[in-house]
Amino acid sequence: MPQNQEEAIKKYFEKVLFDPYSAHYDFQEPEMFWYKQPPLAGGGLFSGWIVRVSVNAKNRFGGYVGAETYGFLIKNEEIIKVLSPMELQNIRHSH
Repeated sequence: MPQNQEEAIKKYFEKVLFDPYSAHYDFQEPEMFWYKQPPLAGGGLFSGWIVRVSVNAKNRFGGYVGAETYGFLIKNEEIIKVLSPMELQNIRHSH
């Protein structure tokens, strides 16, 4: 099971959010997981631990955009795949 996933995920969002210091995070417990990309996206198979996290942060206008849930696939303490909210809606659990 990953140990420092929350820190790694927050570092990821520091690079992609407009105002990362305003972010509110809601982390779920890691679960064993696998993910197969669609054929048009390469068809790769990824396995490891998934950490789902809901994030809400301010946009350029200073308002919160509403929480969105992302999935972070972690293997050997590294993020190997980030699943967007849309991708998360189309996945199957490994159990």
